[in-house]
Amino acid sequence: LKWRVGDGESINVWDEAWLPGDSVTVVPTPNLTSLADLVVANLIDKDAGEWNWDVINALFTPEDANLIRSIPLSKRLPTDVRYWWPSNDGIYSTKSGYWLGKLGHIRGWEQHYGADFDVLWRLVWETICHAIFECANVRQIWNPSPFHSLLCDAPMTNFGEMLLWVSTRLNKDELLSFSAMAWAAWSYRNSVIFNNPWSCVVNGTLGFMKLVGEYKKYNAAVSCVRGSGVQSRSSWQVPNVGCVKINTDAAMLAGIGINVNGPKSFKFENKQEKAEEDS
Repeated sequence: LKWRVGDGESINVWDEAWLPGDSVTVVPTPNLTSLADLVVANLIDKDAGEWNWDVINALFTPEDANLIRSIPLSKRLPTDVRYWWPSNDGIYSTKSGYWLGKLGHIRGWEQHYGADFDVLWRLVWETICHAIFECANVRQIWNPSPFHSLLCDAPMTNFGEMLLWVSTRLNKDELLSFSAMAWAAWSYRNSVIFNNPWSCVVNGTLGFMKLVGEYKKYNAAVSCVRGSGVQSRSSWQVPNVGCVKINTDAAMLAGIGINVNGPKSFKFENKQEKAEEDS
């Protein structure tokens, strides 16, 4: 996280990340003659709503001063806020977190060996098709499968196009098995990346296929019951006019009554026992 400068009251100049740049470690070059508890607010002319260039030029190197010059200030001087710097909107996403995790390795590789931007970008971003169907981690799932030859011919430039292409060449049951194996491949690939690989790839893949098969049987059984006119417990019906349905958790306890947990918890007491207590 970095600071977006507002009034500068919350940002320590030397200890916080607040200068522009593609790293969270970007802080000004330390000035040993400056106060350690200097805050960014001390660099702002609050009456004018502008940077105080006399102070800035006295404390910072020309490079840091130029970075500060690029930070816009609002004359309203709002409260400082933190933001997630790797994303354009300042909000964390899994994609930006993955990019940040890869970035450290890429920078180290670039410093040692050098690389142009296109090469680095391909290393940072892995396509969905490559992650699920082509990377070395998942080949041991697909190579012995009945879908190996199909994947050799499948277009891998776009996941949506590839899936549509596959769906036109498989029947319903085959597509279900293919999807289960893709799910298994994605899970196994992540287990390797996060240093917790499956002990047996074959058994792991069969486990995913079993889960999908059991869900198919369950779904068929539920559909059959509903078709016979028997109402499923999980089904929902429109309430009568003038009534409102509220989803709650409830427990019936002997001697206590019914406890209902929802947006506001309350209790229905056992009226008969309550009457006996009052008498």
